[in-house]
This record gives sequence, structure tokens and C-alpha cells, in this order.
Amino acid sequence: MGTFLLLLTLVALIALVVFGILWGTHKFIKKDYQGKKFGRNALIALTVFVLSLTGFGMTGASEAEAERQSLAAENESLKAEINKLETAISKSEEDFAKLEEEKAGTEKELEELASKKDENENAVTELASQKEAFDKEKTELDKQLAALEKDVEDLETENSELSKEVASSKTNSTNETAASPSSGSSESSSSSSSSDQMSSSASSAAAPAQSENFANCTELRKVYPSGVPSTHPAYQSKMDRDKDDYACEA
Repeated sequence: MGTFLLLLTLVALIALVVFGILWGTHKFIKKDYQGKKFGRNALIALTVFVLSLTGFGMTGASEAEAERQSLAAENESLKAEINKLETAISKSEEDFAKLEEEKAGTEKELEELASKKDENENAVTELASQKEAFDKEKTELDKQLAALEKDVEDLETENSELSKEVASSKTNSTNETAASPSSGSSESSSSSSSSDQMSSSASSAAAPAQSENFANCTELRKVYPSGVPSTHPAYQSKMDRDKDDYACEA
């Protein structure tokens, strides 16, 4: 529409100029009757020119208004976009603040974990040191235990030998008593009674020696709470640790 009005305005302007020139030529130079015709045509062209120019102006104003409204709509759209962007920026700032807080919390947790790691490493080092000390102590205790077991074996061997010697001595004593001659009836009777007493005492001594062979001090203390001297039948050298001729003393 605007282009048509523009072309119409240009054509009316050209017609106005042409008919104006022709009207002026015939009216003032040739002075004939055709000047009125050209003047009327020039007036029509002027009217068309004015009308087309007015329509073009109105069309231009309408287009300008439409463009203004379009620009206003675009402005509102841009404002809405700006508001959205501002909202997004605000939300991003809030998210960033939250991330900063989470980062601070994570760094604190990492510091605590690092501290715990150092403590655990120190504890592991200390446990390793204690294990090494315990291993050394165990080695020493194993050596001492082996030495004690060897001492026990030696003492048991010695006890066995002493038991054999005691049995042998008792046998020899019994044989000598049986082989001695009787010197008289009184002497014989006294000797016989004495021999019977010795024999009974020997028998009574031999019986405890055989029946009172305890395995350890715990069993011996059940019968003799205060222990026994070296002259007692229940005495065993392996139970006399301090070698004071008294076994399993309290």
C-alpha cells in the first residue's frame, strides 16, 4: 500500500509539472483556448498529488505506529527476558553460595579425615612397635620356657636316679639285717623285736615313699599344706626350687 501511494504521488507530481508547464505556455505565451484544459488537468494532478501525499503520510504514520507497537512489544519481550535472566542469575548466585558452603564443609571433612588418617598411622606405628616388643618378649619367654623344660627333665632324671639309689639302699639294709646271727635268747628276742620294729618302720617308711610320690606342689599341698623337708618320704628335689632342703614350702 505504501509503495502504491508513493508511485501515485510521483506520477501526480510529474503530471502536475507537465500540465503546469503546458498550462503556463498556452495561457501566457500562446494565449489560446487550450490553456484552460491543461490548467484543469494540472489542477486534477495537484489534487491527486495532495491526496496521495496525504494518504502516503497517513500510511507512513500507520506503519510508524505499527512499528512503534512492534518495538514496544519487542521491548516488553526483552524486559521479560531480562527479568528471566535476572531470576536465573539470582538462582545461580544462590546455587553458587550453596556450592561454596558445600565446598567448605567438604574441605572441613577432608581435614578431619586427614587428621584421622594421621592418628591411625600413628596408632599403626605404635602397634607395630608393641608387636615387635611382644615378639622379643615372646622369644625371651620361649627361651626361658625351653630352659625350664630342660631343668625339669634334668630334675626328673636326677629324681629317678635318687629313687633307684634309695631302693637299692633299702634292699641292702634288709639283706644285712636278715644275715646278722642271733647271740642269745634274750638278745634274740630283743633283736627279733627290734628287727620287727625296724622292719615295720621300714615297711611303714617304704609304703609312704611309694604312695606319696606327688606329681607337683599343688597335689602335695593338698596333703601337706606347709610343704615337706628333705627327710620326708614325699620330698622330691624337683619341687625344691630354692634348694633349701624343703619342698613346696608355703
